Amino acid sequence: MSNGLTIDTDLVNSSGTGINTSGTNFQSEVANFKSHVSAILGIWVGDDATEFQNVANEVADLLDRASVTVQDVGTHLVKTAGAMDATVAENKARMSGI
Repeated sequence: MSNGLTIDTDLVNSSGTGINTSGTNFQSEVANFKSHVSAILGIWVGDDATEFQNVANEVADLLDRASVTVQDVGTHLVKTAGAMDATVAENKARMSGI
């Protein structure tokens, strides 16, 4: 009976790439949000506009960080799959030399 690690590296790689792409798409939506905020503030002035800008800036910062985190997760999964493939290939090469 085997209790070893089993991983479908192709699936992990594919999922990681998809997650990374989603993070990039999310960042594009964040840029759209910032653009809309800028357009609104181009015509809205006053104390309420200033408060809106403060909140929008905070939200934009949080969204930026979230999109980077999503991209980082995807990148990490791709690297993990690659490292696992490399380790398996190395182990096979060592075993065939024995």
